[in-house]
Amino acid sequence: MAAKKRQVTGGVDTHGKTHHAAVIDGAGRVLGDQEFPASAAGYRQLLAWLRRFGQ
Repeated sequence: MAAKKRQVTGGVDTHGKTHHAAVIDGAGRVLGDQEFPASAAGYRQLLAWLRRFGQ
């Protein structure tokens, strides 16, 4: 899978009840952004979502 070898950078804007995450590639292109609940389950979802884009 090409996406698994691609180097990406993720960032998270934290809030009280939700966190908003974004991921970019090496050229600075936005690959995606999404909001997650600020909970243990939400953190797992966020990490799994980020990993779909690459390393």
